[in-house]
Amino acid sequence: MSLDVRGLAYAYGRHQVLTDIAFSLPPAALTCVLGVNGSGKSTLLKTINRILRPAAGTVLVDGTDIARCGRRELARRMGYMPQQTRGIRTTVYDAVMLGRRAHIGWDLCATDHEIVRRVMRTIHLEHLALRHTDTLSGGELQKVAIARALAQEPRVLLLDEPLNHLDVVNQLEVIRLIHRATLELEIVSVMVTHDLNSALRWGDRFILLKNGAVHAYGDRSIITPAAVREVFHLEVVIDEVAGMPVVVPLDTVAPAAGA
Repeated sequence: MSLDVRGLAYAYGRHQVLTDIAFSLPPAALTCVLGVNGSGKSTLLKTINRILRPAAGTVLVDGTDIARCGRRELARRMGYMPQQTRGIRTTVYDAVMLGRRAHIGWDLCATDHEIVRRVMRTIHLEHLALRHTDTLSGGELQKVAIARALAQEPRVLLLDEPLNHLDVVNQLEVIRLIHRATLELEIVSVMVTHDLNSALRWGDRFILLKNGAVHAYGDRSIITPAAVREVFHLEVVIDEVAGMPVVVPLDTVAPAAGA
Protein backbone atom coordinates (compact mmCIF):
# COMPACT_ATOMS: atom_id res chain seq x y z
CA MET A 1 0.00 0.00 0.00
CA SER A 2 1.46 3.38 -0.96
CA LEU A 3 0.62 6.90 -2.12
CA ASP A 4 2.82 8.40 -4.84
CA VAL A 5 2.41 12.00 -5.96
CA ARG A 6 4.33 13.01 -9.07
CA GLY A 7 4.63 16.53 -10.46
CA LEU A 8 1.29 17.77 -9.10
CA ALA A 9 0.35 21.35 -10.02
CA TYR A 10 -2.75 23.48 -9.55
CA ALA A 11 -3.77 27.09 -10.17
CA TYR A 12 -6.81 29.17 -9.29
CA GLY A 13 -7.10 31.16 -12.49
CA ARG A 14 -3.74 32.81 -13.00
CA HIS A 15 -2.69 32.27 -9.39
CA GLN A 16 -0.35 29.27 -9.16
CA VAL A 17 -1.06 27.47 -5.88
CA LEU A 18 0.87 24.20 -6.24
CA THR A 19 4.01 23.66 -8.32
CA ASP A 20 5.67 20.31 -9.12
CA ILE A 21 4.63 18.56 -5.90
CA ALA A 22 6.24 15.14 -5.56
CA PHE A 23 6.57 12.65 -2.71
CA SER A 24 5.98 9.00 -1.85
CA LEU A 25 4.27 7.96 1.39
CA PRO A 26 4.40 4.55 3.08
CA PRO A 27 1.56 2.70 4.85
CA ALA A 28 1.16 2.58 8.63
CA ALA A 29 2.60 6.08 8.93
CA LEU A 30 0.99 9.41 9.78
CA THR A 31 2.32 12.15 7.50
CA CYS A 32 1.85 15.74 8.67
CA VAL A 33 1.62 18.55 6.11
CA LEU A 34 2.89 21.83 7.58
CA GLY A 35 3.14 25.38 6.29
CA VAL A 36 1.81 28.90 6.76
CA ASN A 37 -1.67 29.98 5.69
CA GLY A 38 -1.89 30.11 1.92
CA SER A 39 0.97 27.71 1.31
CA GLY A 40 -1.34 25.23 -0.46
CA LYS A 41 -1.95 22.59 2.23
CA SER A 42 -5.72 22.20 1.82
CA THR A 43 -5.45 22.52 -1.95
CA LEU A 44 -2.91 19.69 -1.92
CA LEU A 45 -5.38 17.32 -0.24
CA LYS A 46 -8.16 18.33 -2.63
CA THR A 47 -5.99 17.69 -5.70
CA ILE A 48 -4.82 14.34 -4.33
CA ASN A 49 -8.41 13.10 -4.09
CA ARG A 50 -9.54 15.01 -7.24
CA ILE A 51 -12.04 17.32 -5.58
CA LEU A 52 -9.91 19.77 -7.56
CA ARG A 53 -8.59 18.59 -10.90
CA PRO A 54 -4.82 19.23 -11.09
CA ALA A 55 -3.36 21.09 -14.06
CA ALA A 56 -0.52 18.56 -14.19
CA GLY A 57 0.81 15.55 -12.36
CA THR A 58 -0.19 12.06 -11.34
CA VAL A 59 -1.47 10.52 -8.11
CA LEU A 60 -0.98 6.78 -7.67
CA VAL A 61 -2.53 4.57 -4.98
CA ASP A 62 -0.89 1.16 -4.91
CA GLY A 63 0.40 1.92 -8.40
CA THR A 64 -3.05 2.77 -9.81
CA ASP A 65 -3.52 6.20 -11.38
CA ILE A 66 -6.60 7.61 -9.64
CA ALA A 67 -7.41 9.70 -12.73
CA ARG A 68 -8.62 6.44 -14.23
CA CYS A 69 -10.94 5.71 -11.29
CA GLY A 70 -14.60 6.63 -11.17
CA ARG A 71 -15.90 8.50 -8.13
CA ARG A 72 -17.20 5.31 -6.53
CA GLU A 73 -13.88 3.49 -6.98
CA LEU A 74 -11.98 6.53 -5.76
CA ALA A 75 -14.11 6.61 -2.60
CA ARG A 76 -13.08 3.02 -1.93
CA ARG A 77 -9.44 4.02 -2.11
CA MET A 78 -9.48 7.40 -0.33
CA GLY A 79 -11.23 8.70 2.75
CA TYR A 80 -11.39 12.47 3.18
CA MET A 81 -12.25 14.66 6.14
CA PRO A 82 -12.60 18.37 5.23
CA GLN A 83 -11.93 21.25 7.60
CA GLN A 84 -15.64 21.73 8.23
CA THR A 85 -18.22 18.97 8.19
CA ARG A 86 -21.89 19.83 7.82
CA GLY A 87 -24.18 17.00 8.72
CA ILE A 88 -27.89 16.33 8.69
CA ARG A 89 -29.79 15.32 11.80
CA THR A 90 -29.20 11.61 12.10
CA THR A 91 -27.87 9.12 14.60
CA VAL A 92 -24.14 8.68 15.02
CA TYR A 93 -24.47 5.11 13.77
CA ASP A 94 -26.18 6.20 10.56
CA ALA A 95 -23.69 9.04 10.08
CA VAL A 96 -20.80 6.57 10.20
CA MET A 97 -22.72 4.19 7.90
CA LEU A 98 -22.69 6.92 5.23
CA GLY A 99 -19.03 6.04 4.76
CA ARG A 100 -20.15 2.70 3.30
CA ARG A 101 -21.95 4.28 0.33
CA ALA A 102 -19.15 3.41 -2.11
CA HIS A 103 -19.44 -0.28 -1.14
CA ILE A 104 -23.19 -0.74 -0.74
CA GLY A 105 -25.15 -2.46 -3.48
CA TRP A 106 -28.94 -2.62 -3.35
CA ASP A 107 -29.03 -2.83 0.41
CA LEU A 108 -26.88 -2.97 3.54
CA CYS A 109 -25.38 -6.33 4.39
CA ALA A 110 -23.93 -7.89 7.53
CA THR A 111 -20.43 -6.89 6.43
CA ASP A 112 -21.39 -3.20 6.31
CA HIS A 113 -22.77 -3.33 9.84
CA GLU A 114 -19.72 -5.20 11.16
CA ILE A 115 -17.31 -2.67 9.62
CA VAL A 116 -19.24 0.26 11.10
CA ARG A 117 -19.32 -1.39 14.54
CA ARG A 118 -15.58 -2.14 14.33
CA VAL A 119 -14.72 1.43 13.34
CA MET A 120 -16.90 2.83 16.11
CA ARG A 121 -15.08 0.63 18.63
CA THR A 122 -11.74 1.87 17.29
CA ILE A 123 -12.79 5.53 17.59
CA HIS A 124 -14.57 4.93 20.94
CA LEU A 125 -18.03 5.92 19.69
CA GLU A 126 -20.12 2.89 20.70
CA HIS A 127 -21.75 4.72 23.61
CA LEU A 128 -22.91 7.48 21.23
CA ALA A 129 -24.37 5.18 18.56
CA LEU A 130 -27.99 6.28 19.05
CA ARG A 131 -27.28 9.93 19.85
CA HIS A 132 -28.21 12.48 17.21
CA THR A 133 -25.31 14.32 15.61
CA ASP A 134 -26.76 17.76 16.37
CA THR A 135 -26.47 17.03 20.10
CA LEU A 136 -22.73 16.28 20.02
CA SER A 137 -19.79 18.41 21.10
CA GLY A 138 -17.17 19.61 18.61
CA GLY A 139 -14.76 16.87 19.64
CA GLU A 140 -17.41 14.19 19.31
CA LEU A 141 -18.37 15.45 15.84
CA GLN A 142 -14.71 15.29 14.75
CA LYS A 143 -14.58 11.66 15.84
CA VAL A 144 -17.75 10.88 13.89
CA ALA A 145 -16.25 12.47 10.76
CA ILE A 146 -13.07 10.40 11.17
CA ALA A 147 -15.11 7.23 11.75
CA ARG A 148 -17.16 7.90 8.60
CA ALA A 149 -13.96 8.25 6.56
CA LEU A 150 -12.54 5.03 8.03
CA ALA A 151 -15.80 3.17 7.31
CA GLN A 152 -14.94 3.60 3.62
CA GLU A 153 -12.06 1.17 4.28
CA PRO A 154 -9.71 3.56 2.47
CA ARG A 155 -6.13 2.79 1.56
CA VAL A 156 -5.42 6.51 1.99
CA LEU A 157 -6.92 8.75 4.68
CA LEU A 158 -6.77 12.53 4.08
CA LEU A 159 -7.47 14.81 7.07
CA ASP A 160 -7.69 18.59 6.76
CA GLU A 161 -7.00 20.16 10.15
CA PRO A 162 -8.82 17.53 12.25
CA LEU A 163 -7.65 19.25 15.45
CA ASN A 164 -9.13 22.62 14.52
CA HIS A 165 -11.52 24.16 17.09
CA LEU A 166 -10.86 21.41 19.64
CA ASP A 167 -9.79 21.95 23.24
CA VAL A 168 -6.49 20.45 24.33
CA VAL A 169 -8.10 17.30 25.78
CA ASN A 170 -10.00 16.53 22.59
CA GLN A 171 -6.97 17.41 20.45
CA LEU A 172 -4.95 14.80 22.28
CA GLU A 173 -7.65 12.14 22.08
CA VAL A 174 -8.41 12.73 18.39
CA ILE A 175 -4.81 12.68 17.19
CA ARG A 176 -4.06 9.62 19.33
CA LEU A 177 -7.01 7.83 17.71
CA ILE A 178 -5.84 8.87 14.22
CA HIS A 179 -2.33 7.59 14.87
CA ARG A 180 -3.56 4.31 16.34
CA ALA A 181 -5.99 3.70 13.47
CA THR A 182 -3.20 4.43 10.97
CA LEU A 183 -0.99 1.77 12.52
CA GLU A 184 -3.68 -0.85 13.18
CA LEU A 185 -5.28 -0.57 9.74
CA GLU A 186 -1.92 -0.09 7.98
CA ILE A 187 -3.19 2.81 5.89
CA VAL A 188 -1.50 5.90 4.49
CA SER A 189 -2.67 8.89 6.57
CA VAL A 190 -2.01 12.49 5.55
CA MET A 191 -2.94 15.22 8.02
CA VAL A 192 -2.84 18.97 7.48
CA THR A 193 -2.18 20.77 10.76
CA HIS A 194 -0.89 24.06 12.12
CA ASP A 195 0.17 22.51 15.42
CA LEU A 196 3.92 21.88 15.25
CA ASN A 197 4.03 20.26 18.66
CA SER A 198 1.24 17.77 17.95
CA ALA A 199 2.83 17.01 14.59
CA LEU A 200 6.23 16.34 16.11
CA ARG A 201 4.80 14.18 18.87
CA TRP A 202 2.60 11.98 16.66
CA GLY A 203 3.83 12.37 13.11
CA ASP A 204 6.00 9.75 11.40
CA ARG A 205 6.68 11.68 8.18
CA PHE A 206 6.53 15.38 7.36
CA ILE A 207 5.94 17.56 4.32
CA LEU A 208 6.88 21.22 4.65
CA LEU A 209 5.15 23.41 2.08
CA LYS A 210 6.41 26.86 1.15
CA ASN A 211 4.85 29.00 -1.58
CA GLY A 212 3.08 25.99 -3.03
CA ALA A 213 6.15 23.80 -3.34
CA VAL A 214 7.72 21.07 -1.21
CA HIS A 215 10.40 22.76 0.86
CA ALA A 216 11.36 19.54 2.66
CA TYR A 217 10.06 16.01 3.07
CA GLY A 218 11.20 13.24 5.40
CA ASP A 219 11.19 12.04 8.99
CA ARG A 220 11.49 14.12 12.16
CA SER A 221 15.06 15.06 11.36
CA ILE A 222 13.82 17.62 8.81
CA ILE A 223 12.01 19.64 11.50
CA THR A 224 14.89 21.88 12.56
CA PRO A 225 15.04 25.50 13.79
CA ALA A 226 16.47 26.46 10.39
CA ALA A 227 13.59 24.77 8.51
CA VAL A 228 10.98 26.39 10.78
CA ARG A 229 12.64 29.78 10.24
CA GLU A 230 12.58 29.38 6.46
CA VAL A 231 9.01 28.06 6.22
CA PHE A 232 7.23 29.87 9.08
CA HIS A 233 9.49 32.93 9.48
CA LEU A 234 9.71 32.03 13.13
CA GLU A 235 12.69 31.70 15.44
CA VAL A 236 12.29 28.62 17.63
CA VAL A 237 14.06 26.27 19.97
CA ILE A 238 13.35 22.56 19.62
CA ASP A 239 13.95 20.59 22.80
CA GLU A 240 12.55 17.60 24.68
CA VAL A 241 10.21 17.58 27.66
CA ALA A 242 9.40 14.23 29.28
CA GLY A 243 10.98 12.53 26.29
CA MET A 244 8.76 14.34 23.76
CA PRO A 245 9.94 16.94 21.20
CA VAL A 246 8.67 20.45 21.88
CA VAL A 247 8.84 23.54 19.66
CA VAL A 248 9.20 26.80 21.64
CA PRO A 249 8.59 29.98 19.60
CA LEU A 250 10.98 32.82 20.40
CA ASP A 251 10.21 35.56 17.89
CA THR A 252 9.10 36.20 14.33
CA VAL A 253 11.69 36.93 11.67
CA ALA A 254 11.32 38.91 8.46
CA PRO A 255 11.00 36.73 5.35
CA ALA A 256 13.95 36.76 2.99
CA ALA A 257 13.64 38.88 -0.14
CA GLY A 258 11.59 37.03 -2.76
CA ALA A 259 10.30 34.48 -0.25
